[in-house]
Amino acid sequence: MNFARSAIILTLFFANLVLPTARGRSVSKNANSGPSGNSANTTTEHSNVEELGMMINVPYAPEDIVWKEYPKPHKLLAVFRFSPEDSSKIVSAAAAVKQPEPAIISSEPWFPDELVAQGGSTGDDSLKGQAYSPDQFVQEPFNSGRLIRIEGTDYFVLELDAK
Repeated sequence: MNFARSAIILTLFFANLVLPTARGRSVSKNANSGPSGNSANTTTEHSNVEELGMMINVPYAPEDIVWKEYPKPHKLLAVFRFSPEDSSKIVSAAAAVKQPEPAIISSEPWFPDELVAQGGSTGDDSLKGQAYSPDQFVQEPFNSGRLIRIEGTDYFVLELDAK
């Protein structure tokens, strides 16, 4: 009986050590640079779409998501991967508001591996894409920014500012 109790206690102890790091991408990291290039911002990356949906409008269910909120200046940087069908709908709606224009964004270390690799292949961590209106994602306090579809992918990088 004493051995069984000890085994249960040890199992619970080790489960508490291992499970927090196995829950996904919401592991705390220091941001070397945010969308503003300000190294004073310490943020945590998140992968919870419901939590993000409380701050902005997420028009379709993403297949992959990771995002950070930067406190000073108040910004949001999110990376979504949508299905090809939903990506087409997003591009169509965004292009109806404003014509897309070429854009370049720096890859961040916490971006999905595919984008980090794509940025690394350029030699300067840059990702090319088309910038669209972010209107379908905007919700107060985040009221301006841009939505960039990364070239050759169904990934979108959303940069929003709170002004």
